Amino acid sequence: MIIRRFVEDAQNQNWLGVIVDLLVVVLGIFLGLQAANWNQTRLDRQEANYHLNFLYQELVHDIEAGDAEVSRRIETLDKGFTAVMLMTKDSWNEKEEAVFKQSVMASLDFWVPKHLPISLRQLVDDGKLDLLELKPLQRAILD
Repeated sequence: MIIRRFVEDAQNQNWLGVIVDLLVVVLGIFLGLQAANWNQTRLDRQEANYHLNFLYQELVHDIEAGDAEVSRRIETLDKGFTAVMLMTKDSWNEKEEAVFKQSVMASLDFWVPKHLPISLRQLVDDGKLDLLELKPLQRAILD
């Protein structure tokens, strides 16, 4: 319909009509592009919020796991100190010998916990790090 009207206005040399028709087309394209950009920005924000929420949940879980790990390590150190104290004694009874064996075995479990959040690796590997608006947060994740 707009093309037919544009052709009629051009044939009749109605230049105002031609300009209005072109303006309508250009304005329609502009508004369509703006709507697409707005929608993409909205989707990017939603995805960034998803990744930040996932990272937050993961870090909360890691903090809880870290607290449990620290408690376990303190217990392991206490058992290690018990084993050292027993080693300074000249003789042991059966109970002390069992405590020593248990303490030595517990000290073998003294390893450094690994902290590798999946969400951070996913953000970097998927190229989604630029969705986060805070540049210091981007740098901290890369570090």
